[in-house]
This record gives sequence, structure tokens and C-alpha cells, in this order.
Amino acid sequence: MKLRYMVDCVLRHDEKGKSWYEPVGVWVQGPGPGLDIEMFYIDSNDPAVLARKDEANWVLNRLVEADVTSLPEDFLEYHRRTRSLYDGRFLDITATKPEETSQPLSLLDRMITTDWNLYKTHFCTDRLRDKSE
Repeated sequence: MKLRYMVDCVLRHDEKGKSWYEPVGVWVQGPGPGLDIEMFYIDSNDPAVLARKDEANWVLNRLVEADVTSLPEDFLEYHRRTRSLYDGRFLDITATKPEETSQPLSLLDRMITTDWNLYKTHFCTDRLRDKSE
């Protein structure tokens, strides 16, 4: 079974104003049929992580309330495109090989147990400034 997944990151700032995206979760879409989607987040009381968990639950609740029986192929792409860079970002969507179905969860496990610095995605703050003009 082939899975597609994307890592969910929140925008962080240090005391010097340097910004980075910090991974906090992963969204995994299966081949279907039905609502073949799972969202996993690190266990944290951080308000940014809790907000992301709430957002993911809200997405799932909307699907159920709308009686959606199958996800569109571009489900992950849509959510990746619509995330504001000021709030965070989803990293590139990755597809697993059929024998690597545990890959997204092992990625989340590494995020929890490994130094966060390995996962920080630095970016130029000018990019944010350009978006606002």
C-alpha cells in the first residue's frame, strides 16, 4: 500500500528575530476508498501545537459533517497551498514505496525523540516581507 504524507510545521522566532519552521506533525493520506486520512502530532502543551491539532480535527469534522465518502486526489495539495506562510507550512508531499508504510510514523517518532535542530527549515525573512507588499 502506497501512502502520501506531508509534514506540518509551525513558524517560530528566536529572540534575535531569526525565523524557522519547526515540524510538529504529519498528515498521511492512504489510497482510499473512503476518508483514508490520518493526522498525527507530537504530544505537547505548546499552544501552537494544540492549535494545529484543533485545526486538523476541524478538517476531519468538516469532512464527516459534509458526508464526504472519498477524498479528492489533491486533498493534501489543497491544504498545502492554502496554508499561510505567516502561520507555518507543510513540507513537500512525499509518497512512500509499498514496503515503507510505517515511514510517516517513524518520521514523527524521530521528530519527538531527536534534536529539533535537525528538522528546522530556515528561510529568508525577506520572503515574508515580500508577501505582505
